[in-house]
Amino acid sequence: MNGVKTCLVLGASASAPYKLPTGAKLRDLLILDQSEPAKATVAEFLPILPDEPTYSVMNPMERWQESTHKYLLGAHLAKEDLEHFRKCLFLARSSSVDRFIQHNEPQWGPLGRRLLAHALLNCEKEEWLDKDWYQDLFDIIAPTPESLVDGMLSVITFNYDRSFERFFRTAFQYQFGLAECPALELYRRIKIEHVYGDLGTLDDVPYGAVRAFGRAAGGIKLVRTGEDYANGKRLEEMIKEANNVAFIGFSFADENFALFKDLDFRGKNVFLTTYNLSPTKVAQIRRAWPWLTQGSLYDGTARSLLHNRDIFAAPPAPTTVQAVSAS
Repeated sequence: MNGVKTCLVLGASASAPYKLPTGAKLRDLLILDQSEPAKATVAEFLPILPDEPTYSVMNPMERWQESTHKYLLGAHLAKEDLEHFRKCLFLARSSSVDRFIQHNEPQWGPLGRRLLAHALLNCEKEEWLDKDWYQDLFDIIAPTPESLVDGMLSVITFNYDRSFERFFRTAFQYQFGLAECPALELYRRIKIEHVYGDLGTLDDVPYGAVRAFGRAAGGIKLVRTGEDYANGKRLEEMIKEANNVAFIGFSFADENFALFKDLDFRGKNVFLTTYNLSPTKVAQIRRAWPWLTQGSLYDGTARSLLHNRDIFAAPPAPTTVQAVSAS
């Protein structure tokens, strides 16, 4: 691709095609039966449980409660603490689990991280990790092993899950018939930065390993302000090195948007998927980045973006931002 470097900035919706919960659904999975809307979400994400006959007859709510109690109570946590956490999270009326835990760190920090890790590991399921935009991106960047050049693709992700890593590590290995080590070397040509931490490396915490939720919880940093984020310079370097930047499934929450507001995007192709963003949020983006034109905002999914725009195209000029038209 002629040395062009592309950086993807991934928000929660980027993982949604692979049944990883967005912020609102993740909250539902933690409060369980505290609200009627949450009960509908729980039914979408049946938890991983030991293969015992009694579990097969449970309804979704019972399965989530059993899974939570089995794994977390085994870590010397009291059932009363779990129920109290759920009640407090529900009554906080917060749209963000991260913010709730951050505001109540002394009381709920350790337990909240364990609950987050437990819920997300339950949703990291191999059978859901298929097709959609990861597959399309794989076909673009690696028609052959030699096609993927070191540094050609970098990823800044605001997600804790490892769906992107798992998909590409296994795809490289089995598509090209590679042993594990050569496949890992190929995968490492993609630079990946988890802004707020993750559930651990795939070697330390295997994909979907619910029993390892304790180790996984240790890698979750939770939301911070842009000013407090110690690795902000690393993000700035990744954006600076890229010719193209694509924000995919990114909600532009204030504390996350703050990391990018003042960066220099001159000379780059910039793509922003605005699918499901409110008009108010789009207006906020336009005020912060007045250089954007109406065509710079792409009202479509990640897959639609890849089908309709070449995010690896060379920028047309070194001092302009290339606009994209919405489909």
